[in-house]
Amino acid sequence: MALTKQQIKIISENPLENRLDDLREILRVNVENPQKEDILDLLGALFVSEAAFYLPSPDGNGNMAGKLSSIPDNVRSGAVGLDEFRPPVRHVVDKSADTDIWEAVFNIINSLSALTPLPSSVALKSKETPSKPSSSRLADNETRVIVEAELSEEIKNCIFRNVEGFWEKFFNSESWCIKQQEMLEGVLTAHDGKKWTAFPKVPDEKPVWDWLQSLEERFLDHAPYKLNTTRTANQFQERKGQVDLFFQRPAAEGSDKFSYKDVLVVGELKRSYDTGRFKANFLQLTRHVRSVFADQPTRRFVHAFSLCGCKMELWIFDRSGAYSSGTFDIHSKPKMLARALVGYATMDDDTMGLDTFIEQQDGHRYVTLDDANGKETRHRLDRLMIRQKAIVCRGTTCYETQDSHVAKFSWTSDKRKLEVEPLKQAEAMGVKGVVRVVAHR
Repeated sequence: MALTKQQIKIISENPLENRLDDLREILRVNVENPQKEDILDLLGALFVSEAAFYLPSPDGNGNMAGKLSSIPDNVRSGAVGLDEFRPPVRHVVDKSADTDIWEAVFNIINSLSALTPLPSSVALKSKETPSKPSSSRLADNETRVIVEAELSEEIKNCIFRNVEGFWEKFFNSESWCIKQQEMLEGVLTAHDGKKWTAFPKVPDEKPVWDWLQSLEERFLDHAPYKLNTTRTANQFQERKGQVDLFFQRPAAEGSDKFSYKDVLVVGELKRSYDTGRFKANFLQLTRHVRSVFADQPTRRFVHAFSLCGCKMELWIFDRSGAYSSGTFDIHSKPKMLARALVGYATMDDDTMGLDTFIEQQDGHRYVTLDDANGKETRHRLDRLMIRQKAIVCRGTTCYETQDSHVAKFSWTSDKRKLEVEPLKQAEAMGVKGVVRVVAHR
């Protein structure tokens, strides 16, 4: 199909630029025989582009991002053949105009629209819980591009920047103890009133890491949590990918392996601050946060930050989305950087967002609940049965207990009744086949 004037205008105003450069050489190897993983990476790269969110879909129902998000499942299931993707692959390899690439993608989507739709018997009814994009369904070995594409759709309406009260809530230095105050004052001695004296002139990742590490060694040596970085993509045991910065408890001496279940704070370093790269940088940070939630399923929220050149932004991710401090210049506002570093290195469990309702004792996990008579009962949690790997979700997590019950943890909407209420009502009415509530809180 030929592109309309409106589509051409949107594409020209939202160019792909260098977004496909990394893929081009990979695709060149199999231009005539595209590989599934390469196609999924291409779809993911197009999905996170600005044009995808502004281009209307061919059928007028939503945008191209929505259409692109549905194609990977068709690719995996074989509903669409890989040969269909030869035209866009050729255009990418040949460095064709963006309009040629998008026109080829539109043609694929039009061909997919001819696929048999789901029967009405399985269509979602209006009163049911709406289906939302979620990264929870993705496997741990899914490609970075696919994960970030899914996260983009999952969190796009749940990002809140410059949140009022952010600093007072999480980095209130006035309430800190004497040791924390001393650390704060110590870090600030590395600033001469105009700039951080040893901050690298060329803020590449390695020099900035060395600078941060020097601040830690000089002023945060006795803090409980330590800064770490990865040198390769295989140092995290669960998933591939490098993490620029992260705080955790001191690792075992001599070990170069890490686990997301131990990560407390994640950070991203970039050489310069580019507003045009915000989305890509944010999704990279979000991908690491997703891994933390996946391996700490009862975590309440996760701290994160980005340091791009001399611009910094602090983030809190919880099950409702992402909230930030807003961007600030570390040279002109040195106390903000100092408060962030000291805060991340010394926070208590509550401020860090850790699970504060499961108790650890003698290598076992316990939770205290109220039984049917309102009496407190203690239950030992054994096998993890279910967890959600998405960020924006109810965070449903289930454990099998020592006495063969199921302990379910999940966030609830303030617009819904607590799940325990209809379950108790069903039990009182003698409804069969419904779980029985033993205890809750």
